[in-house]
Amino acid sequence: MADKSNSVPLFRQSAEDLAVKLAEIGTAESMSMAKEARDLATTFRGWEKAAPTNDTRIASIQQLFNLNRRVMDFLSLRNKARKQS
Repeated sequence: MADKSNSVPLFRQSAEDLAVKLAEIGTAESMSMAKEARDLATTFRGWEKAAPTNDTRIASIQQLFNLNRRVMDFLSLRNKARKQS
């Protein structure tokens, strides 16, 4: 049975947006995080066809939140470095 939750497309879109933003930067670190974001987007896309177990859902959403935090930290440090240049 497919997951009918309205949040699934939001999680997928969030992961896809992170992937695009990170790929545009093009550093090794950003490309690694972009791959993680694309993998998460694929996971969330799969939920539209088959609902995950509750444990899988929680772990994947937590991974997205953690990735988002790492991306924000990465972008913050990058912006600080630019301002100091």
